[in-house]
Amino acid sequence: MKNLYLSILLLFAISASAQVTTSSISGIISDSKGEELPGATVQVVYLPTNSKAGVATNVDGRFFIANLNPGGPYEITVSFV
Repeated sequence: MKNLYLSILLLFAISASAQVTTSSISGIISDSKGEELPGATVQVVYLPTNSKAGVATNVDGRFFIANLNPGGPYEITVSFV
C-alpha cells in the first residue's frame, strides 16, 4: 500500500510541474542619442501582487527577465547613474 501511495504522489508532482506558466520581458536600453546603456538597472513590478524583479543590462544594453507572472499590468522602471 505504501508503494502505491508513493507512486501516485510522484505522478502528481510530475504532472503539476508541466502546468507552470510564466512569461518574460527582454529589450535594449538606450539613451536619447540611440547609444546602448550598459549597467542600467531595469526593475519590473507586477501590479496585482506588487512582486518585483530586476536586472542590470549587459555591455550591449540588453536585458532579459524571466519567470514573471503572465499577463499584466506591469510597471517597468529604468535607472542609470
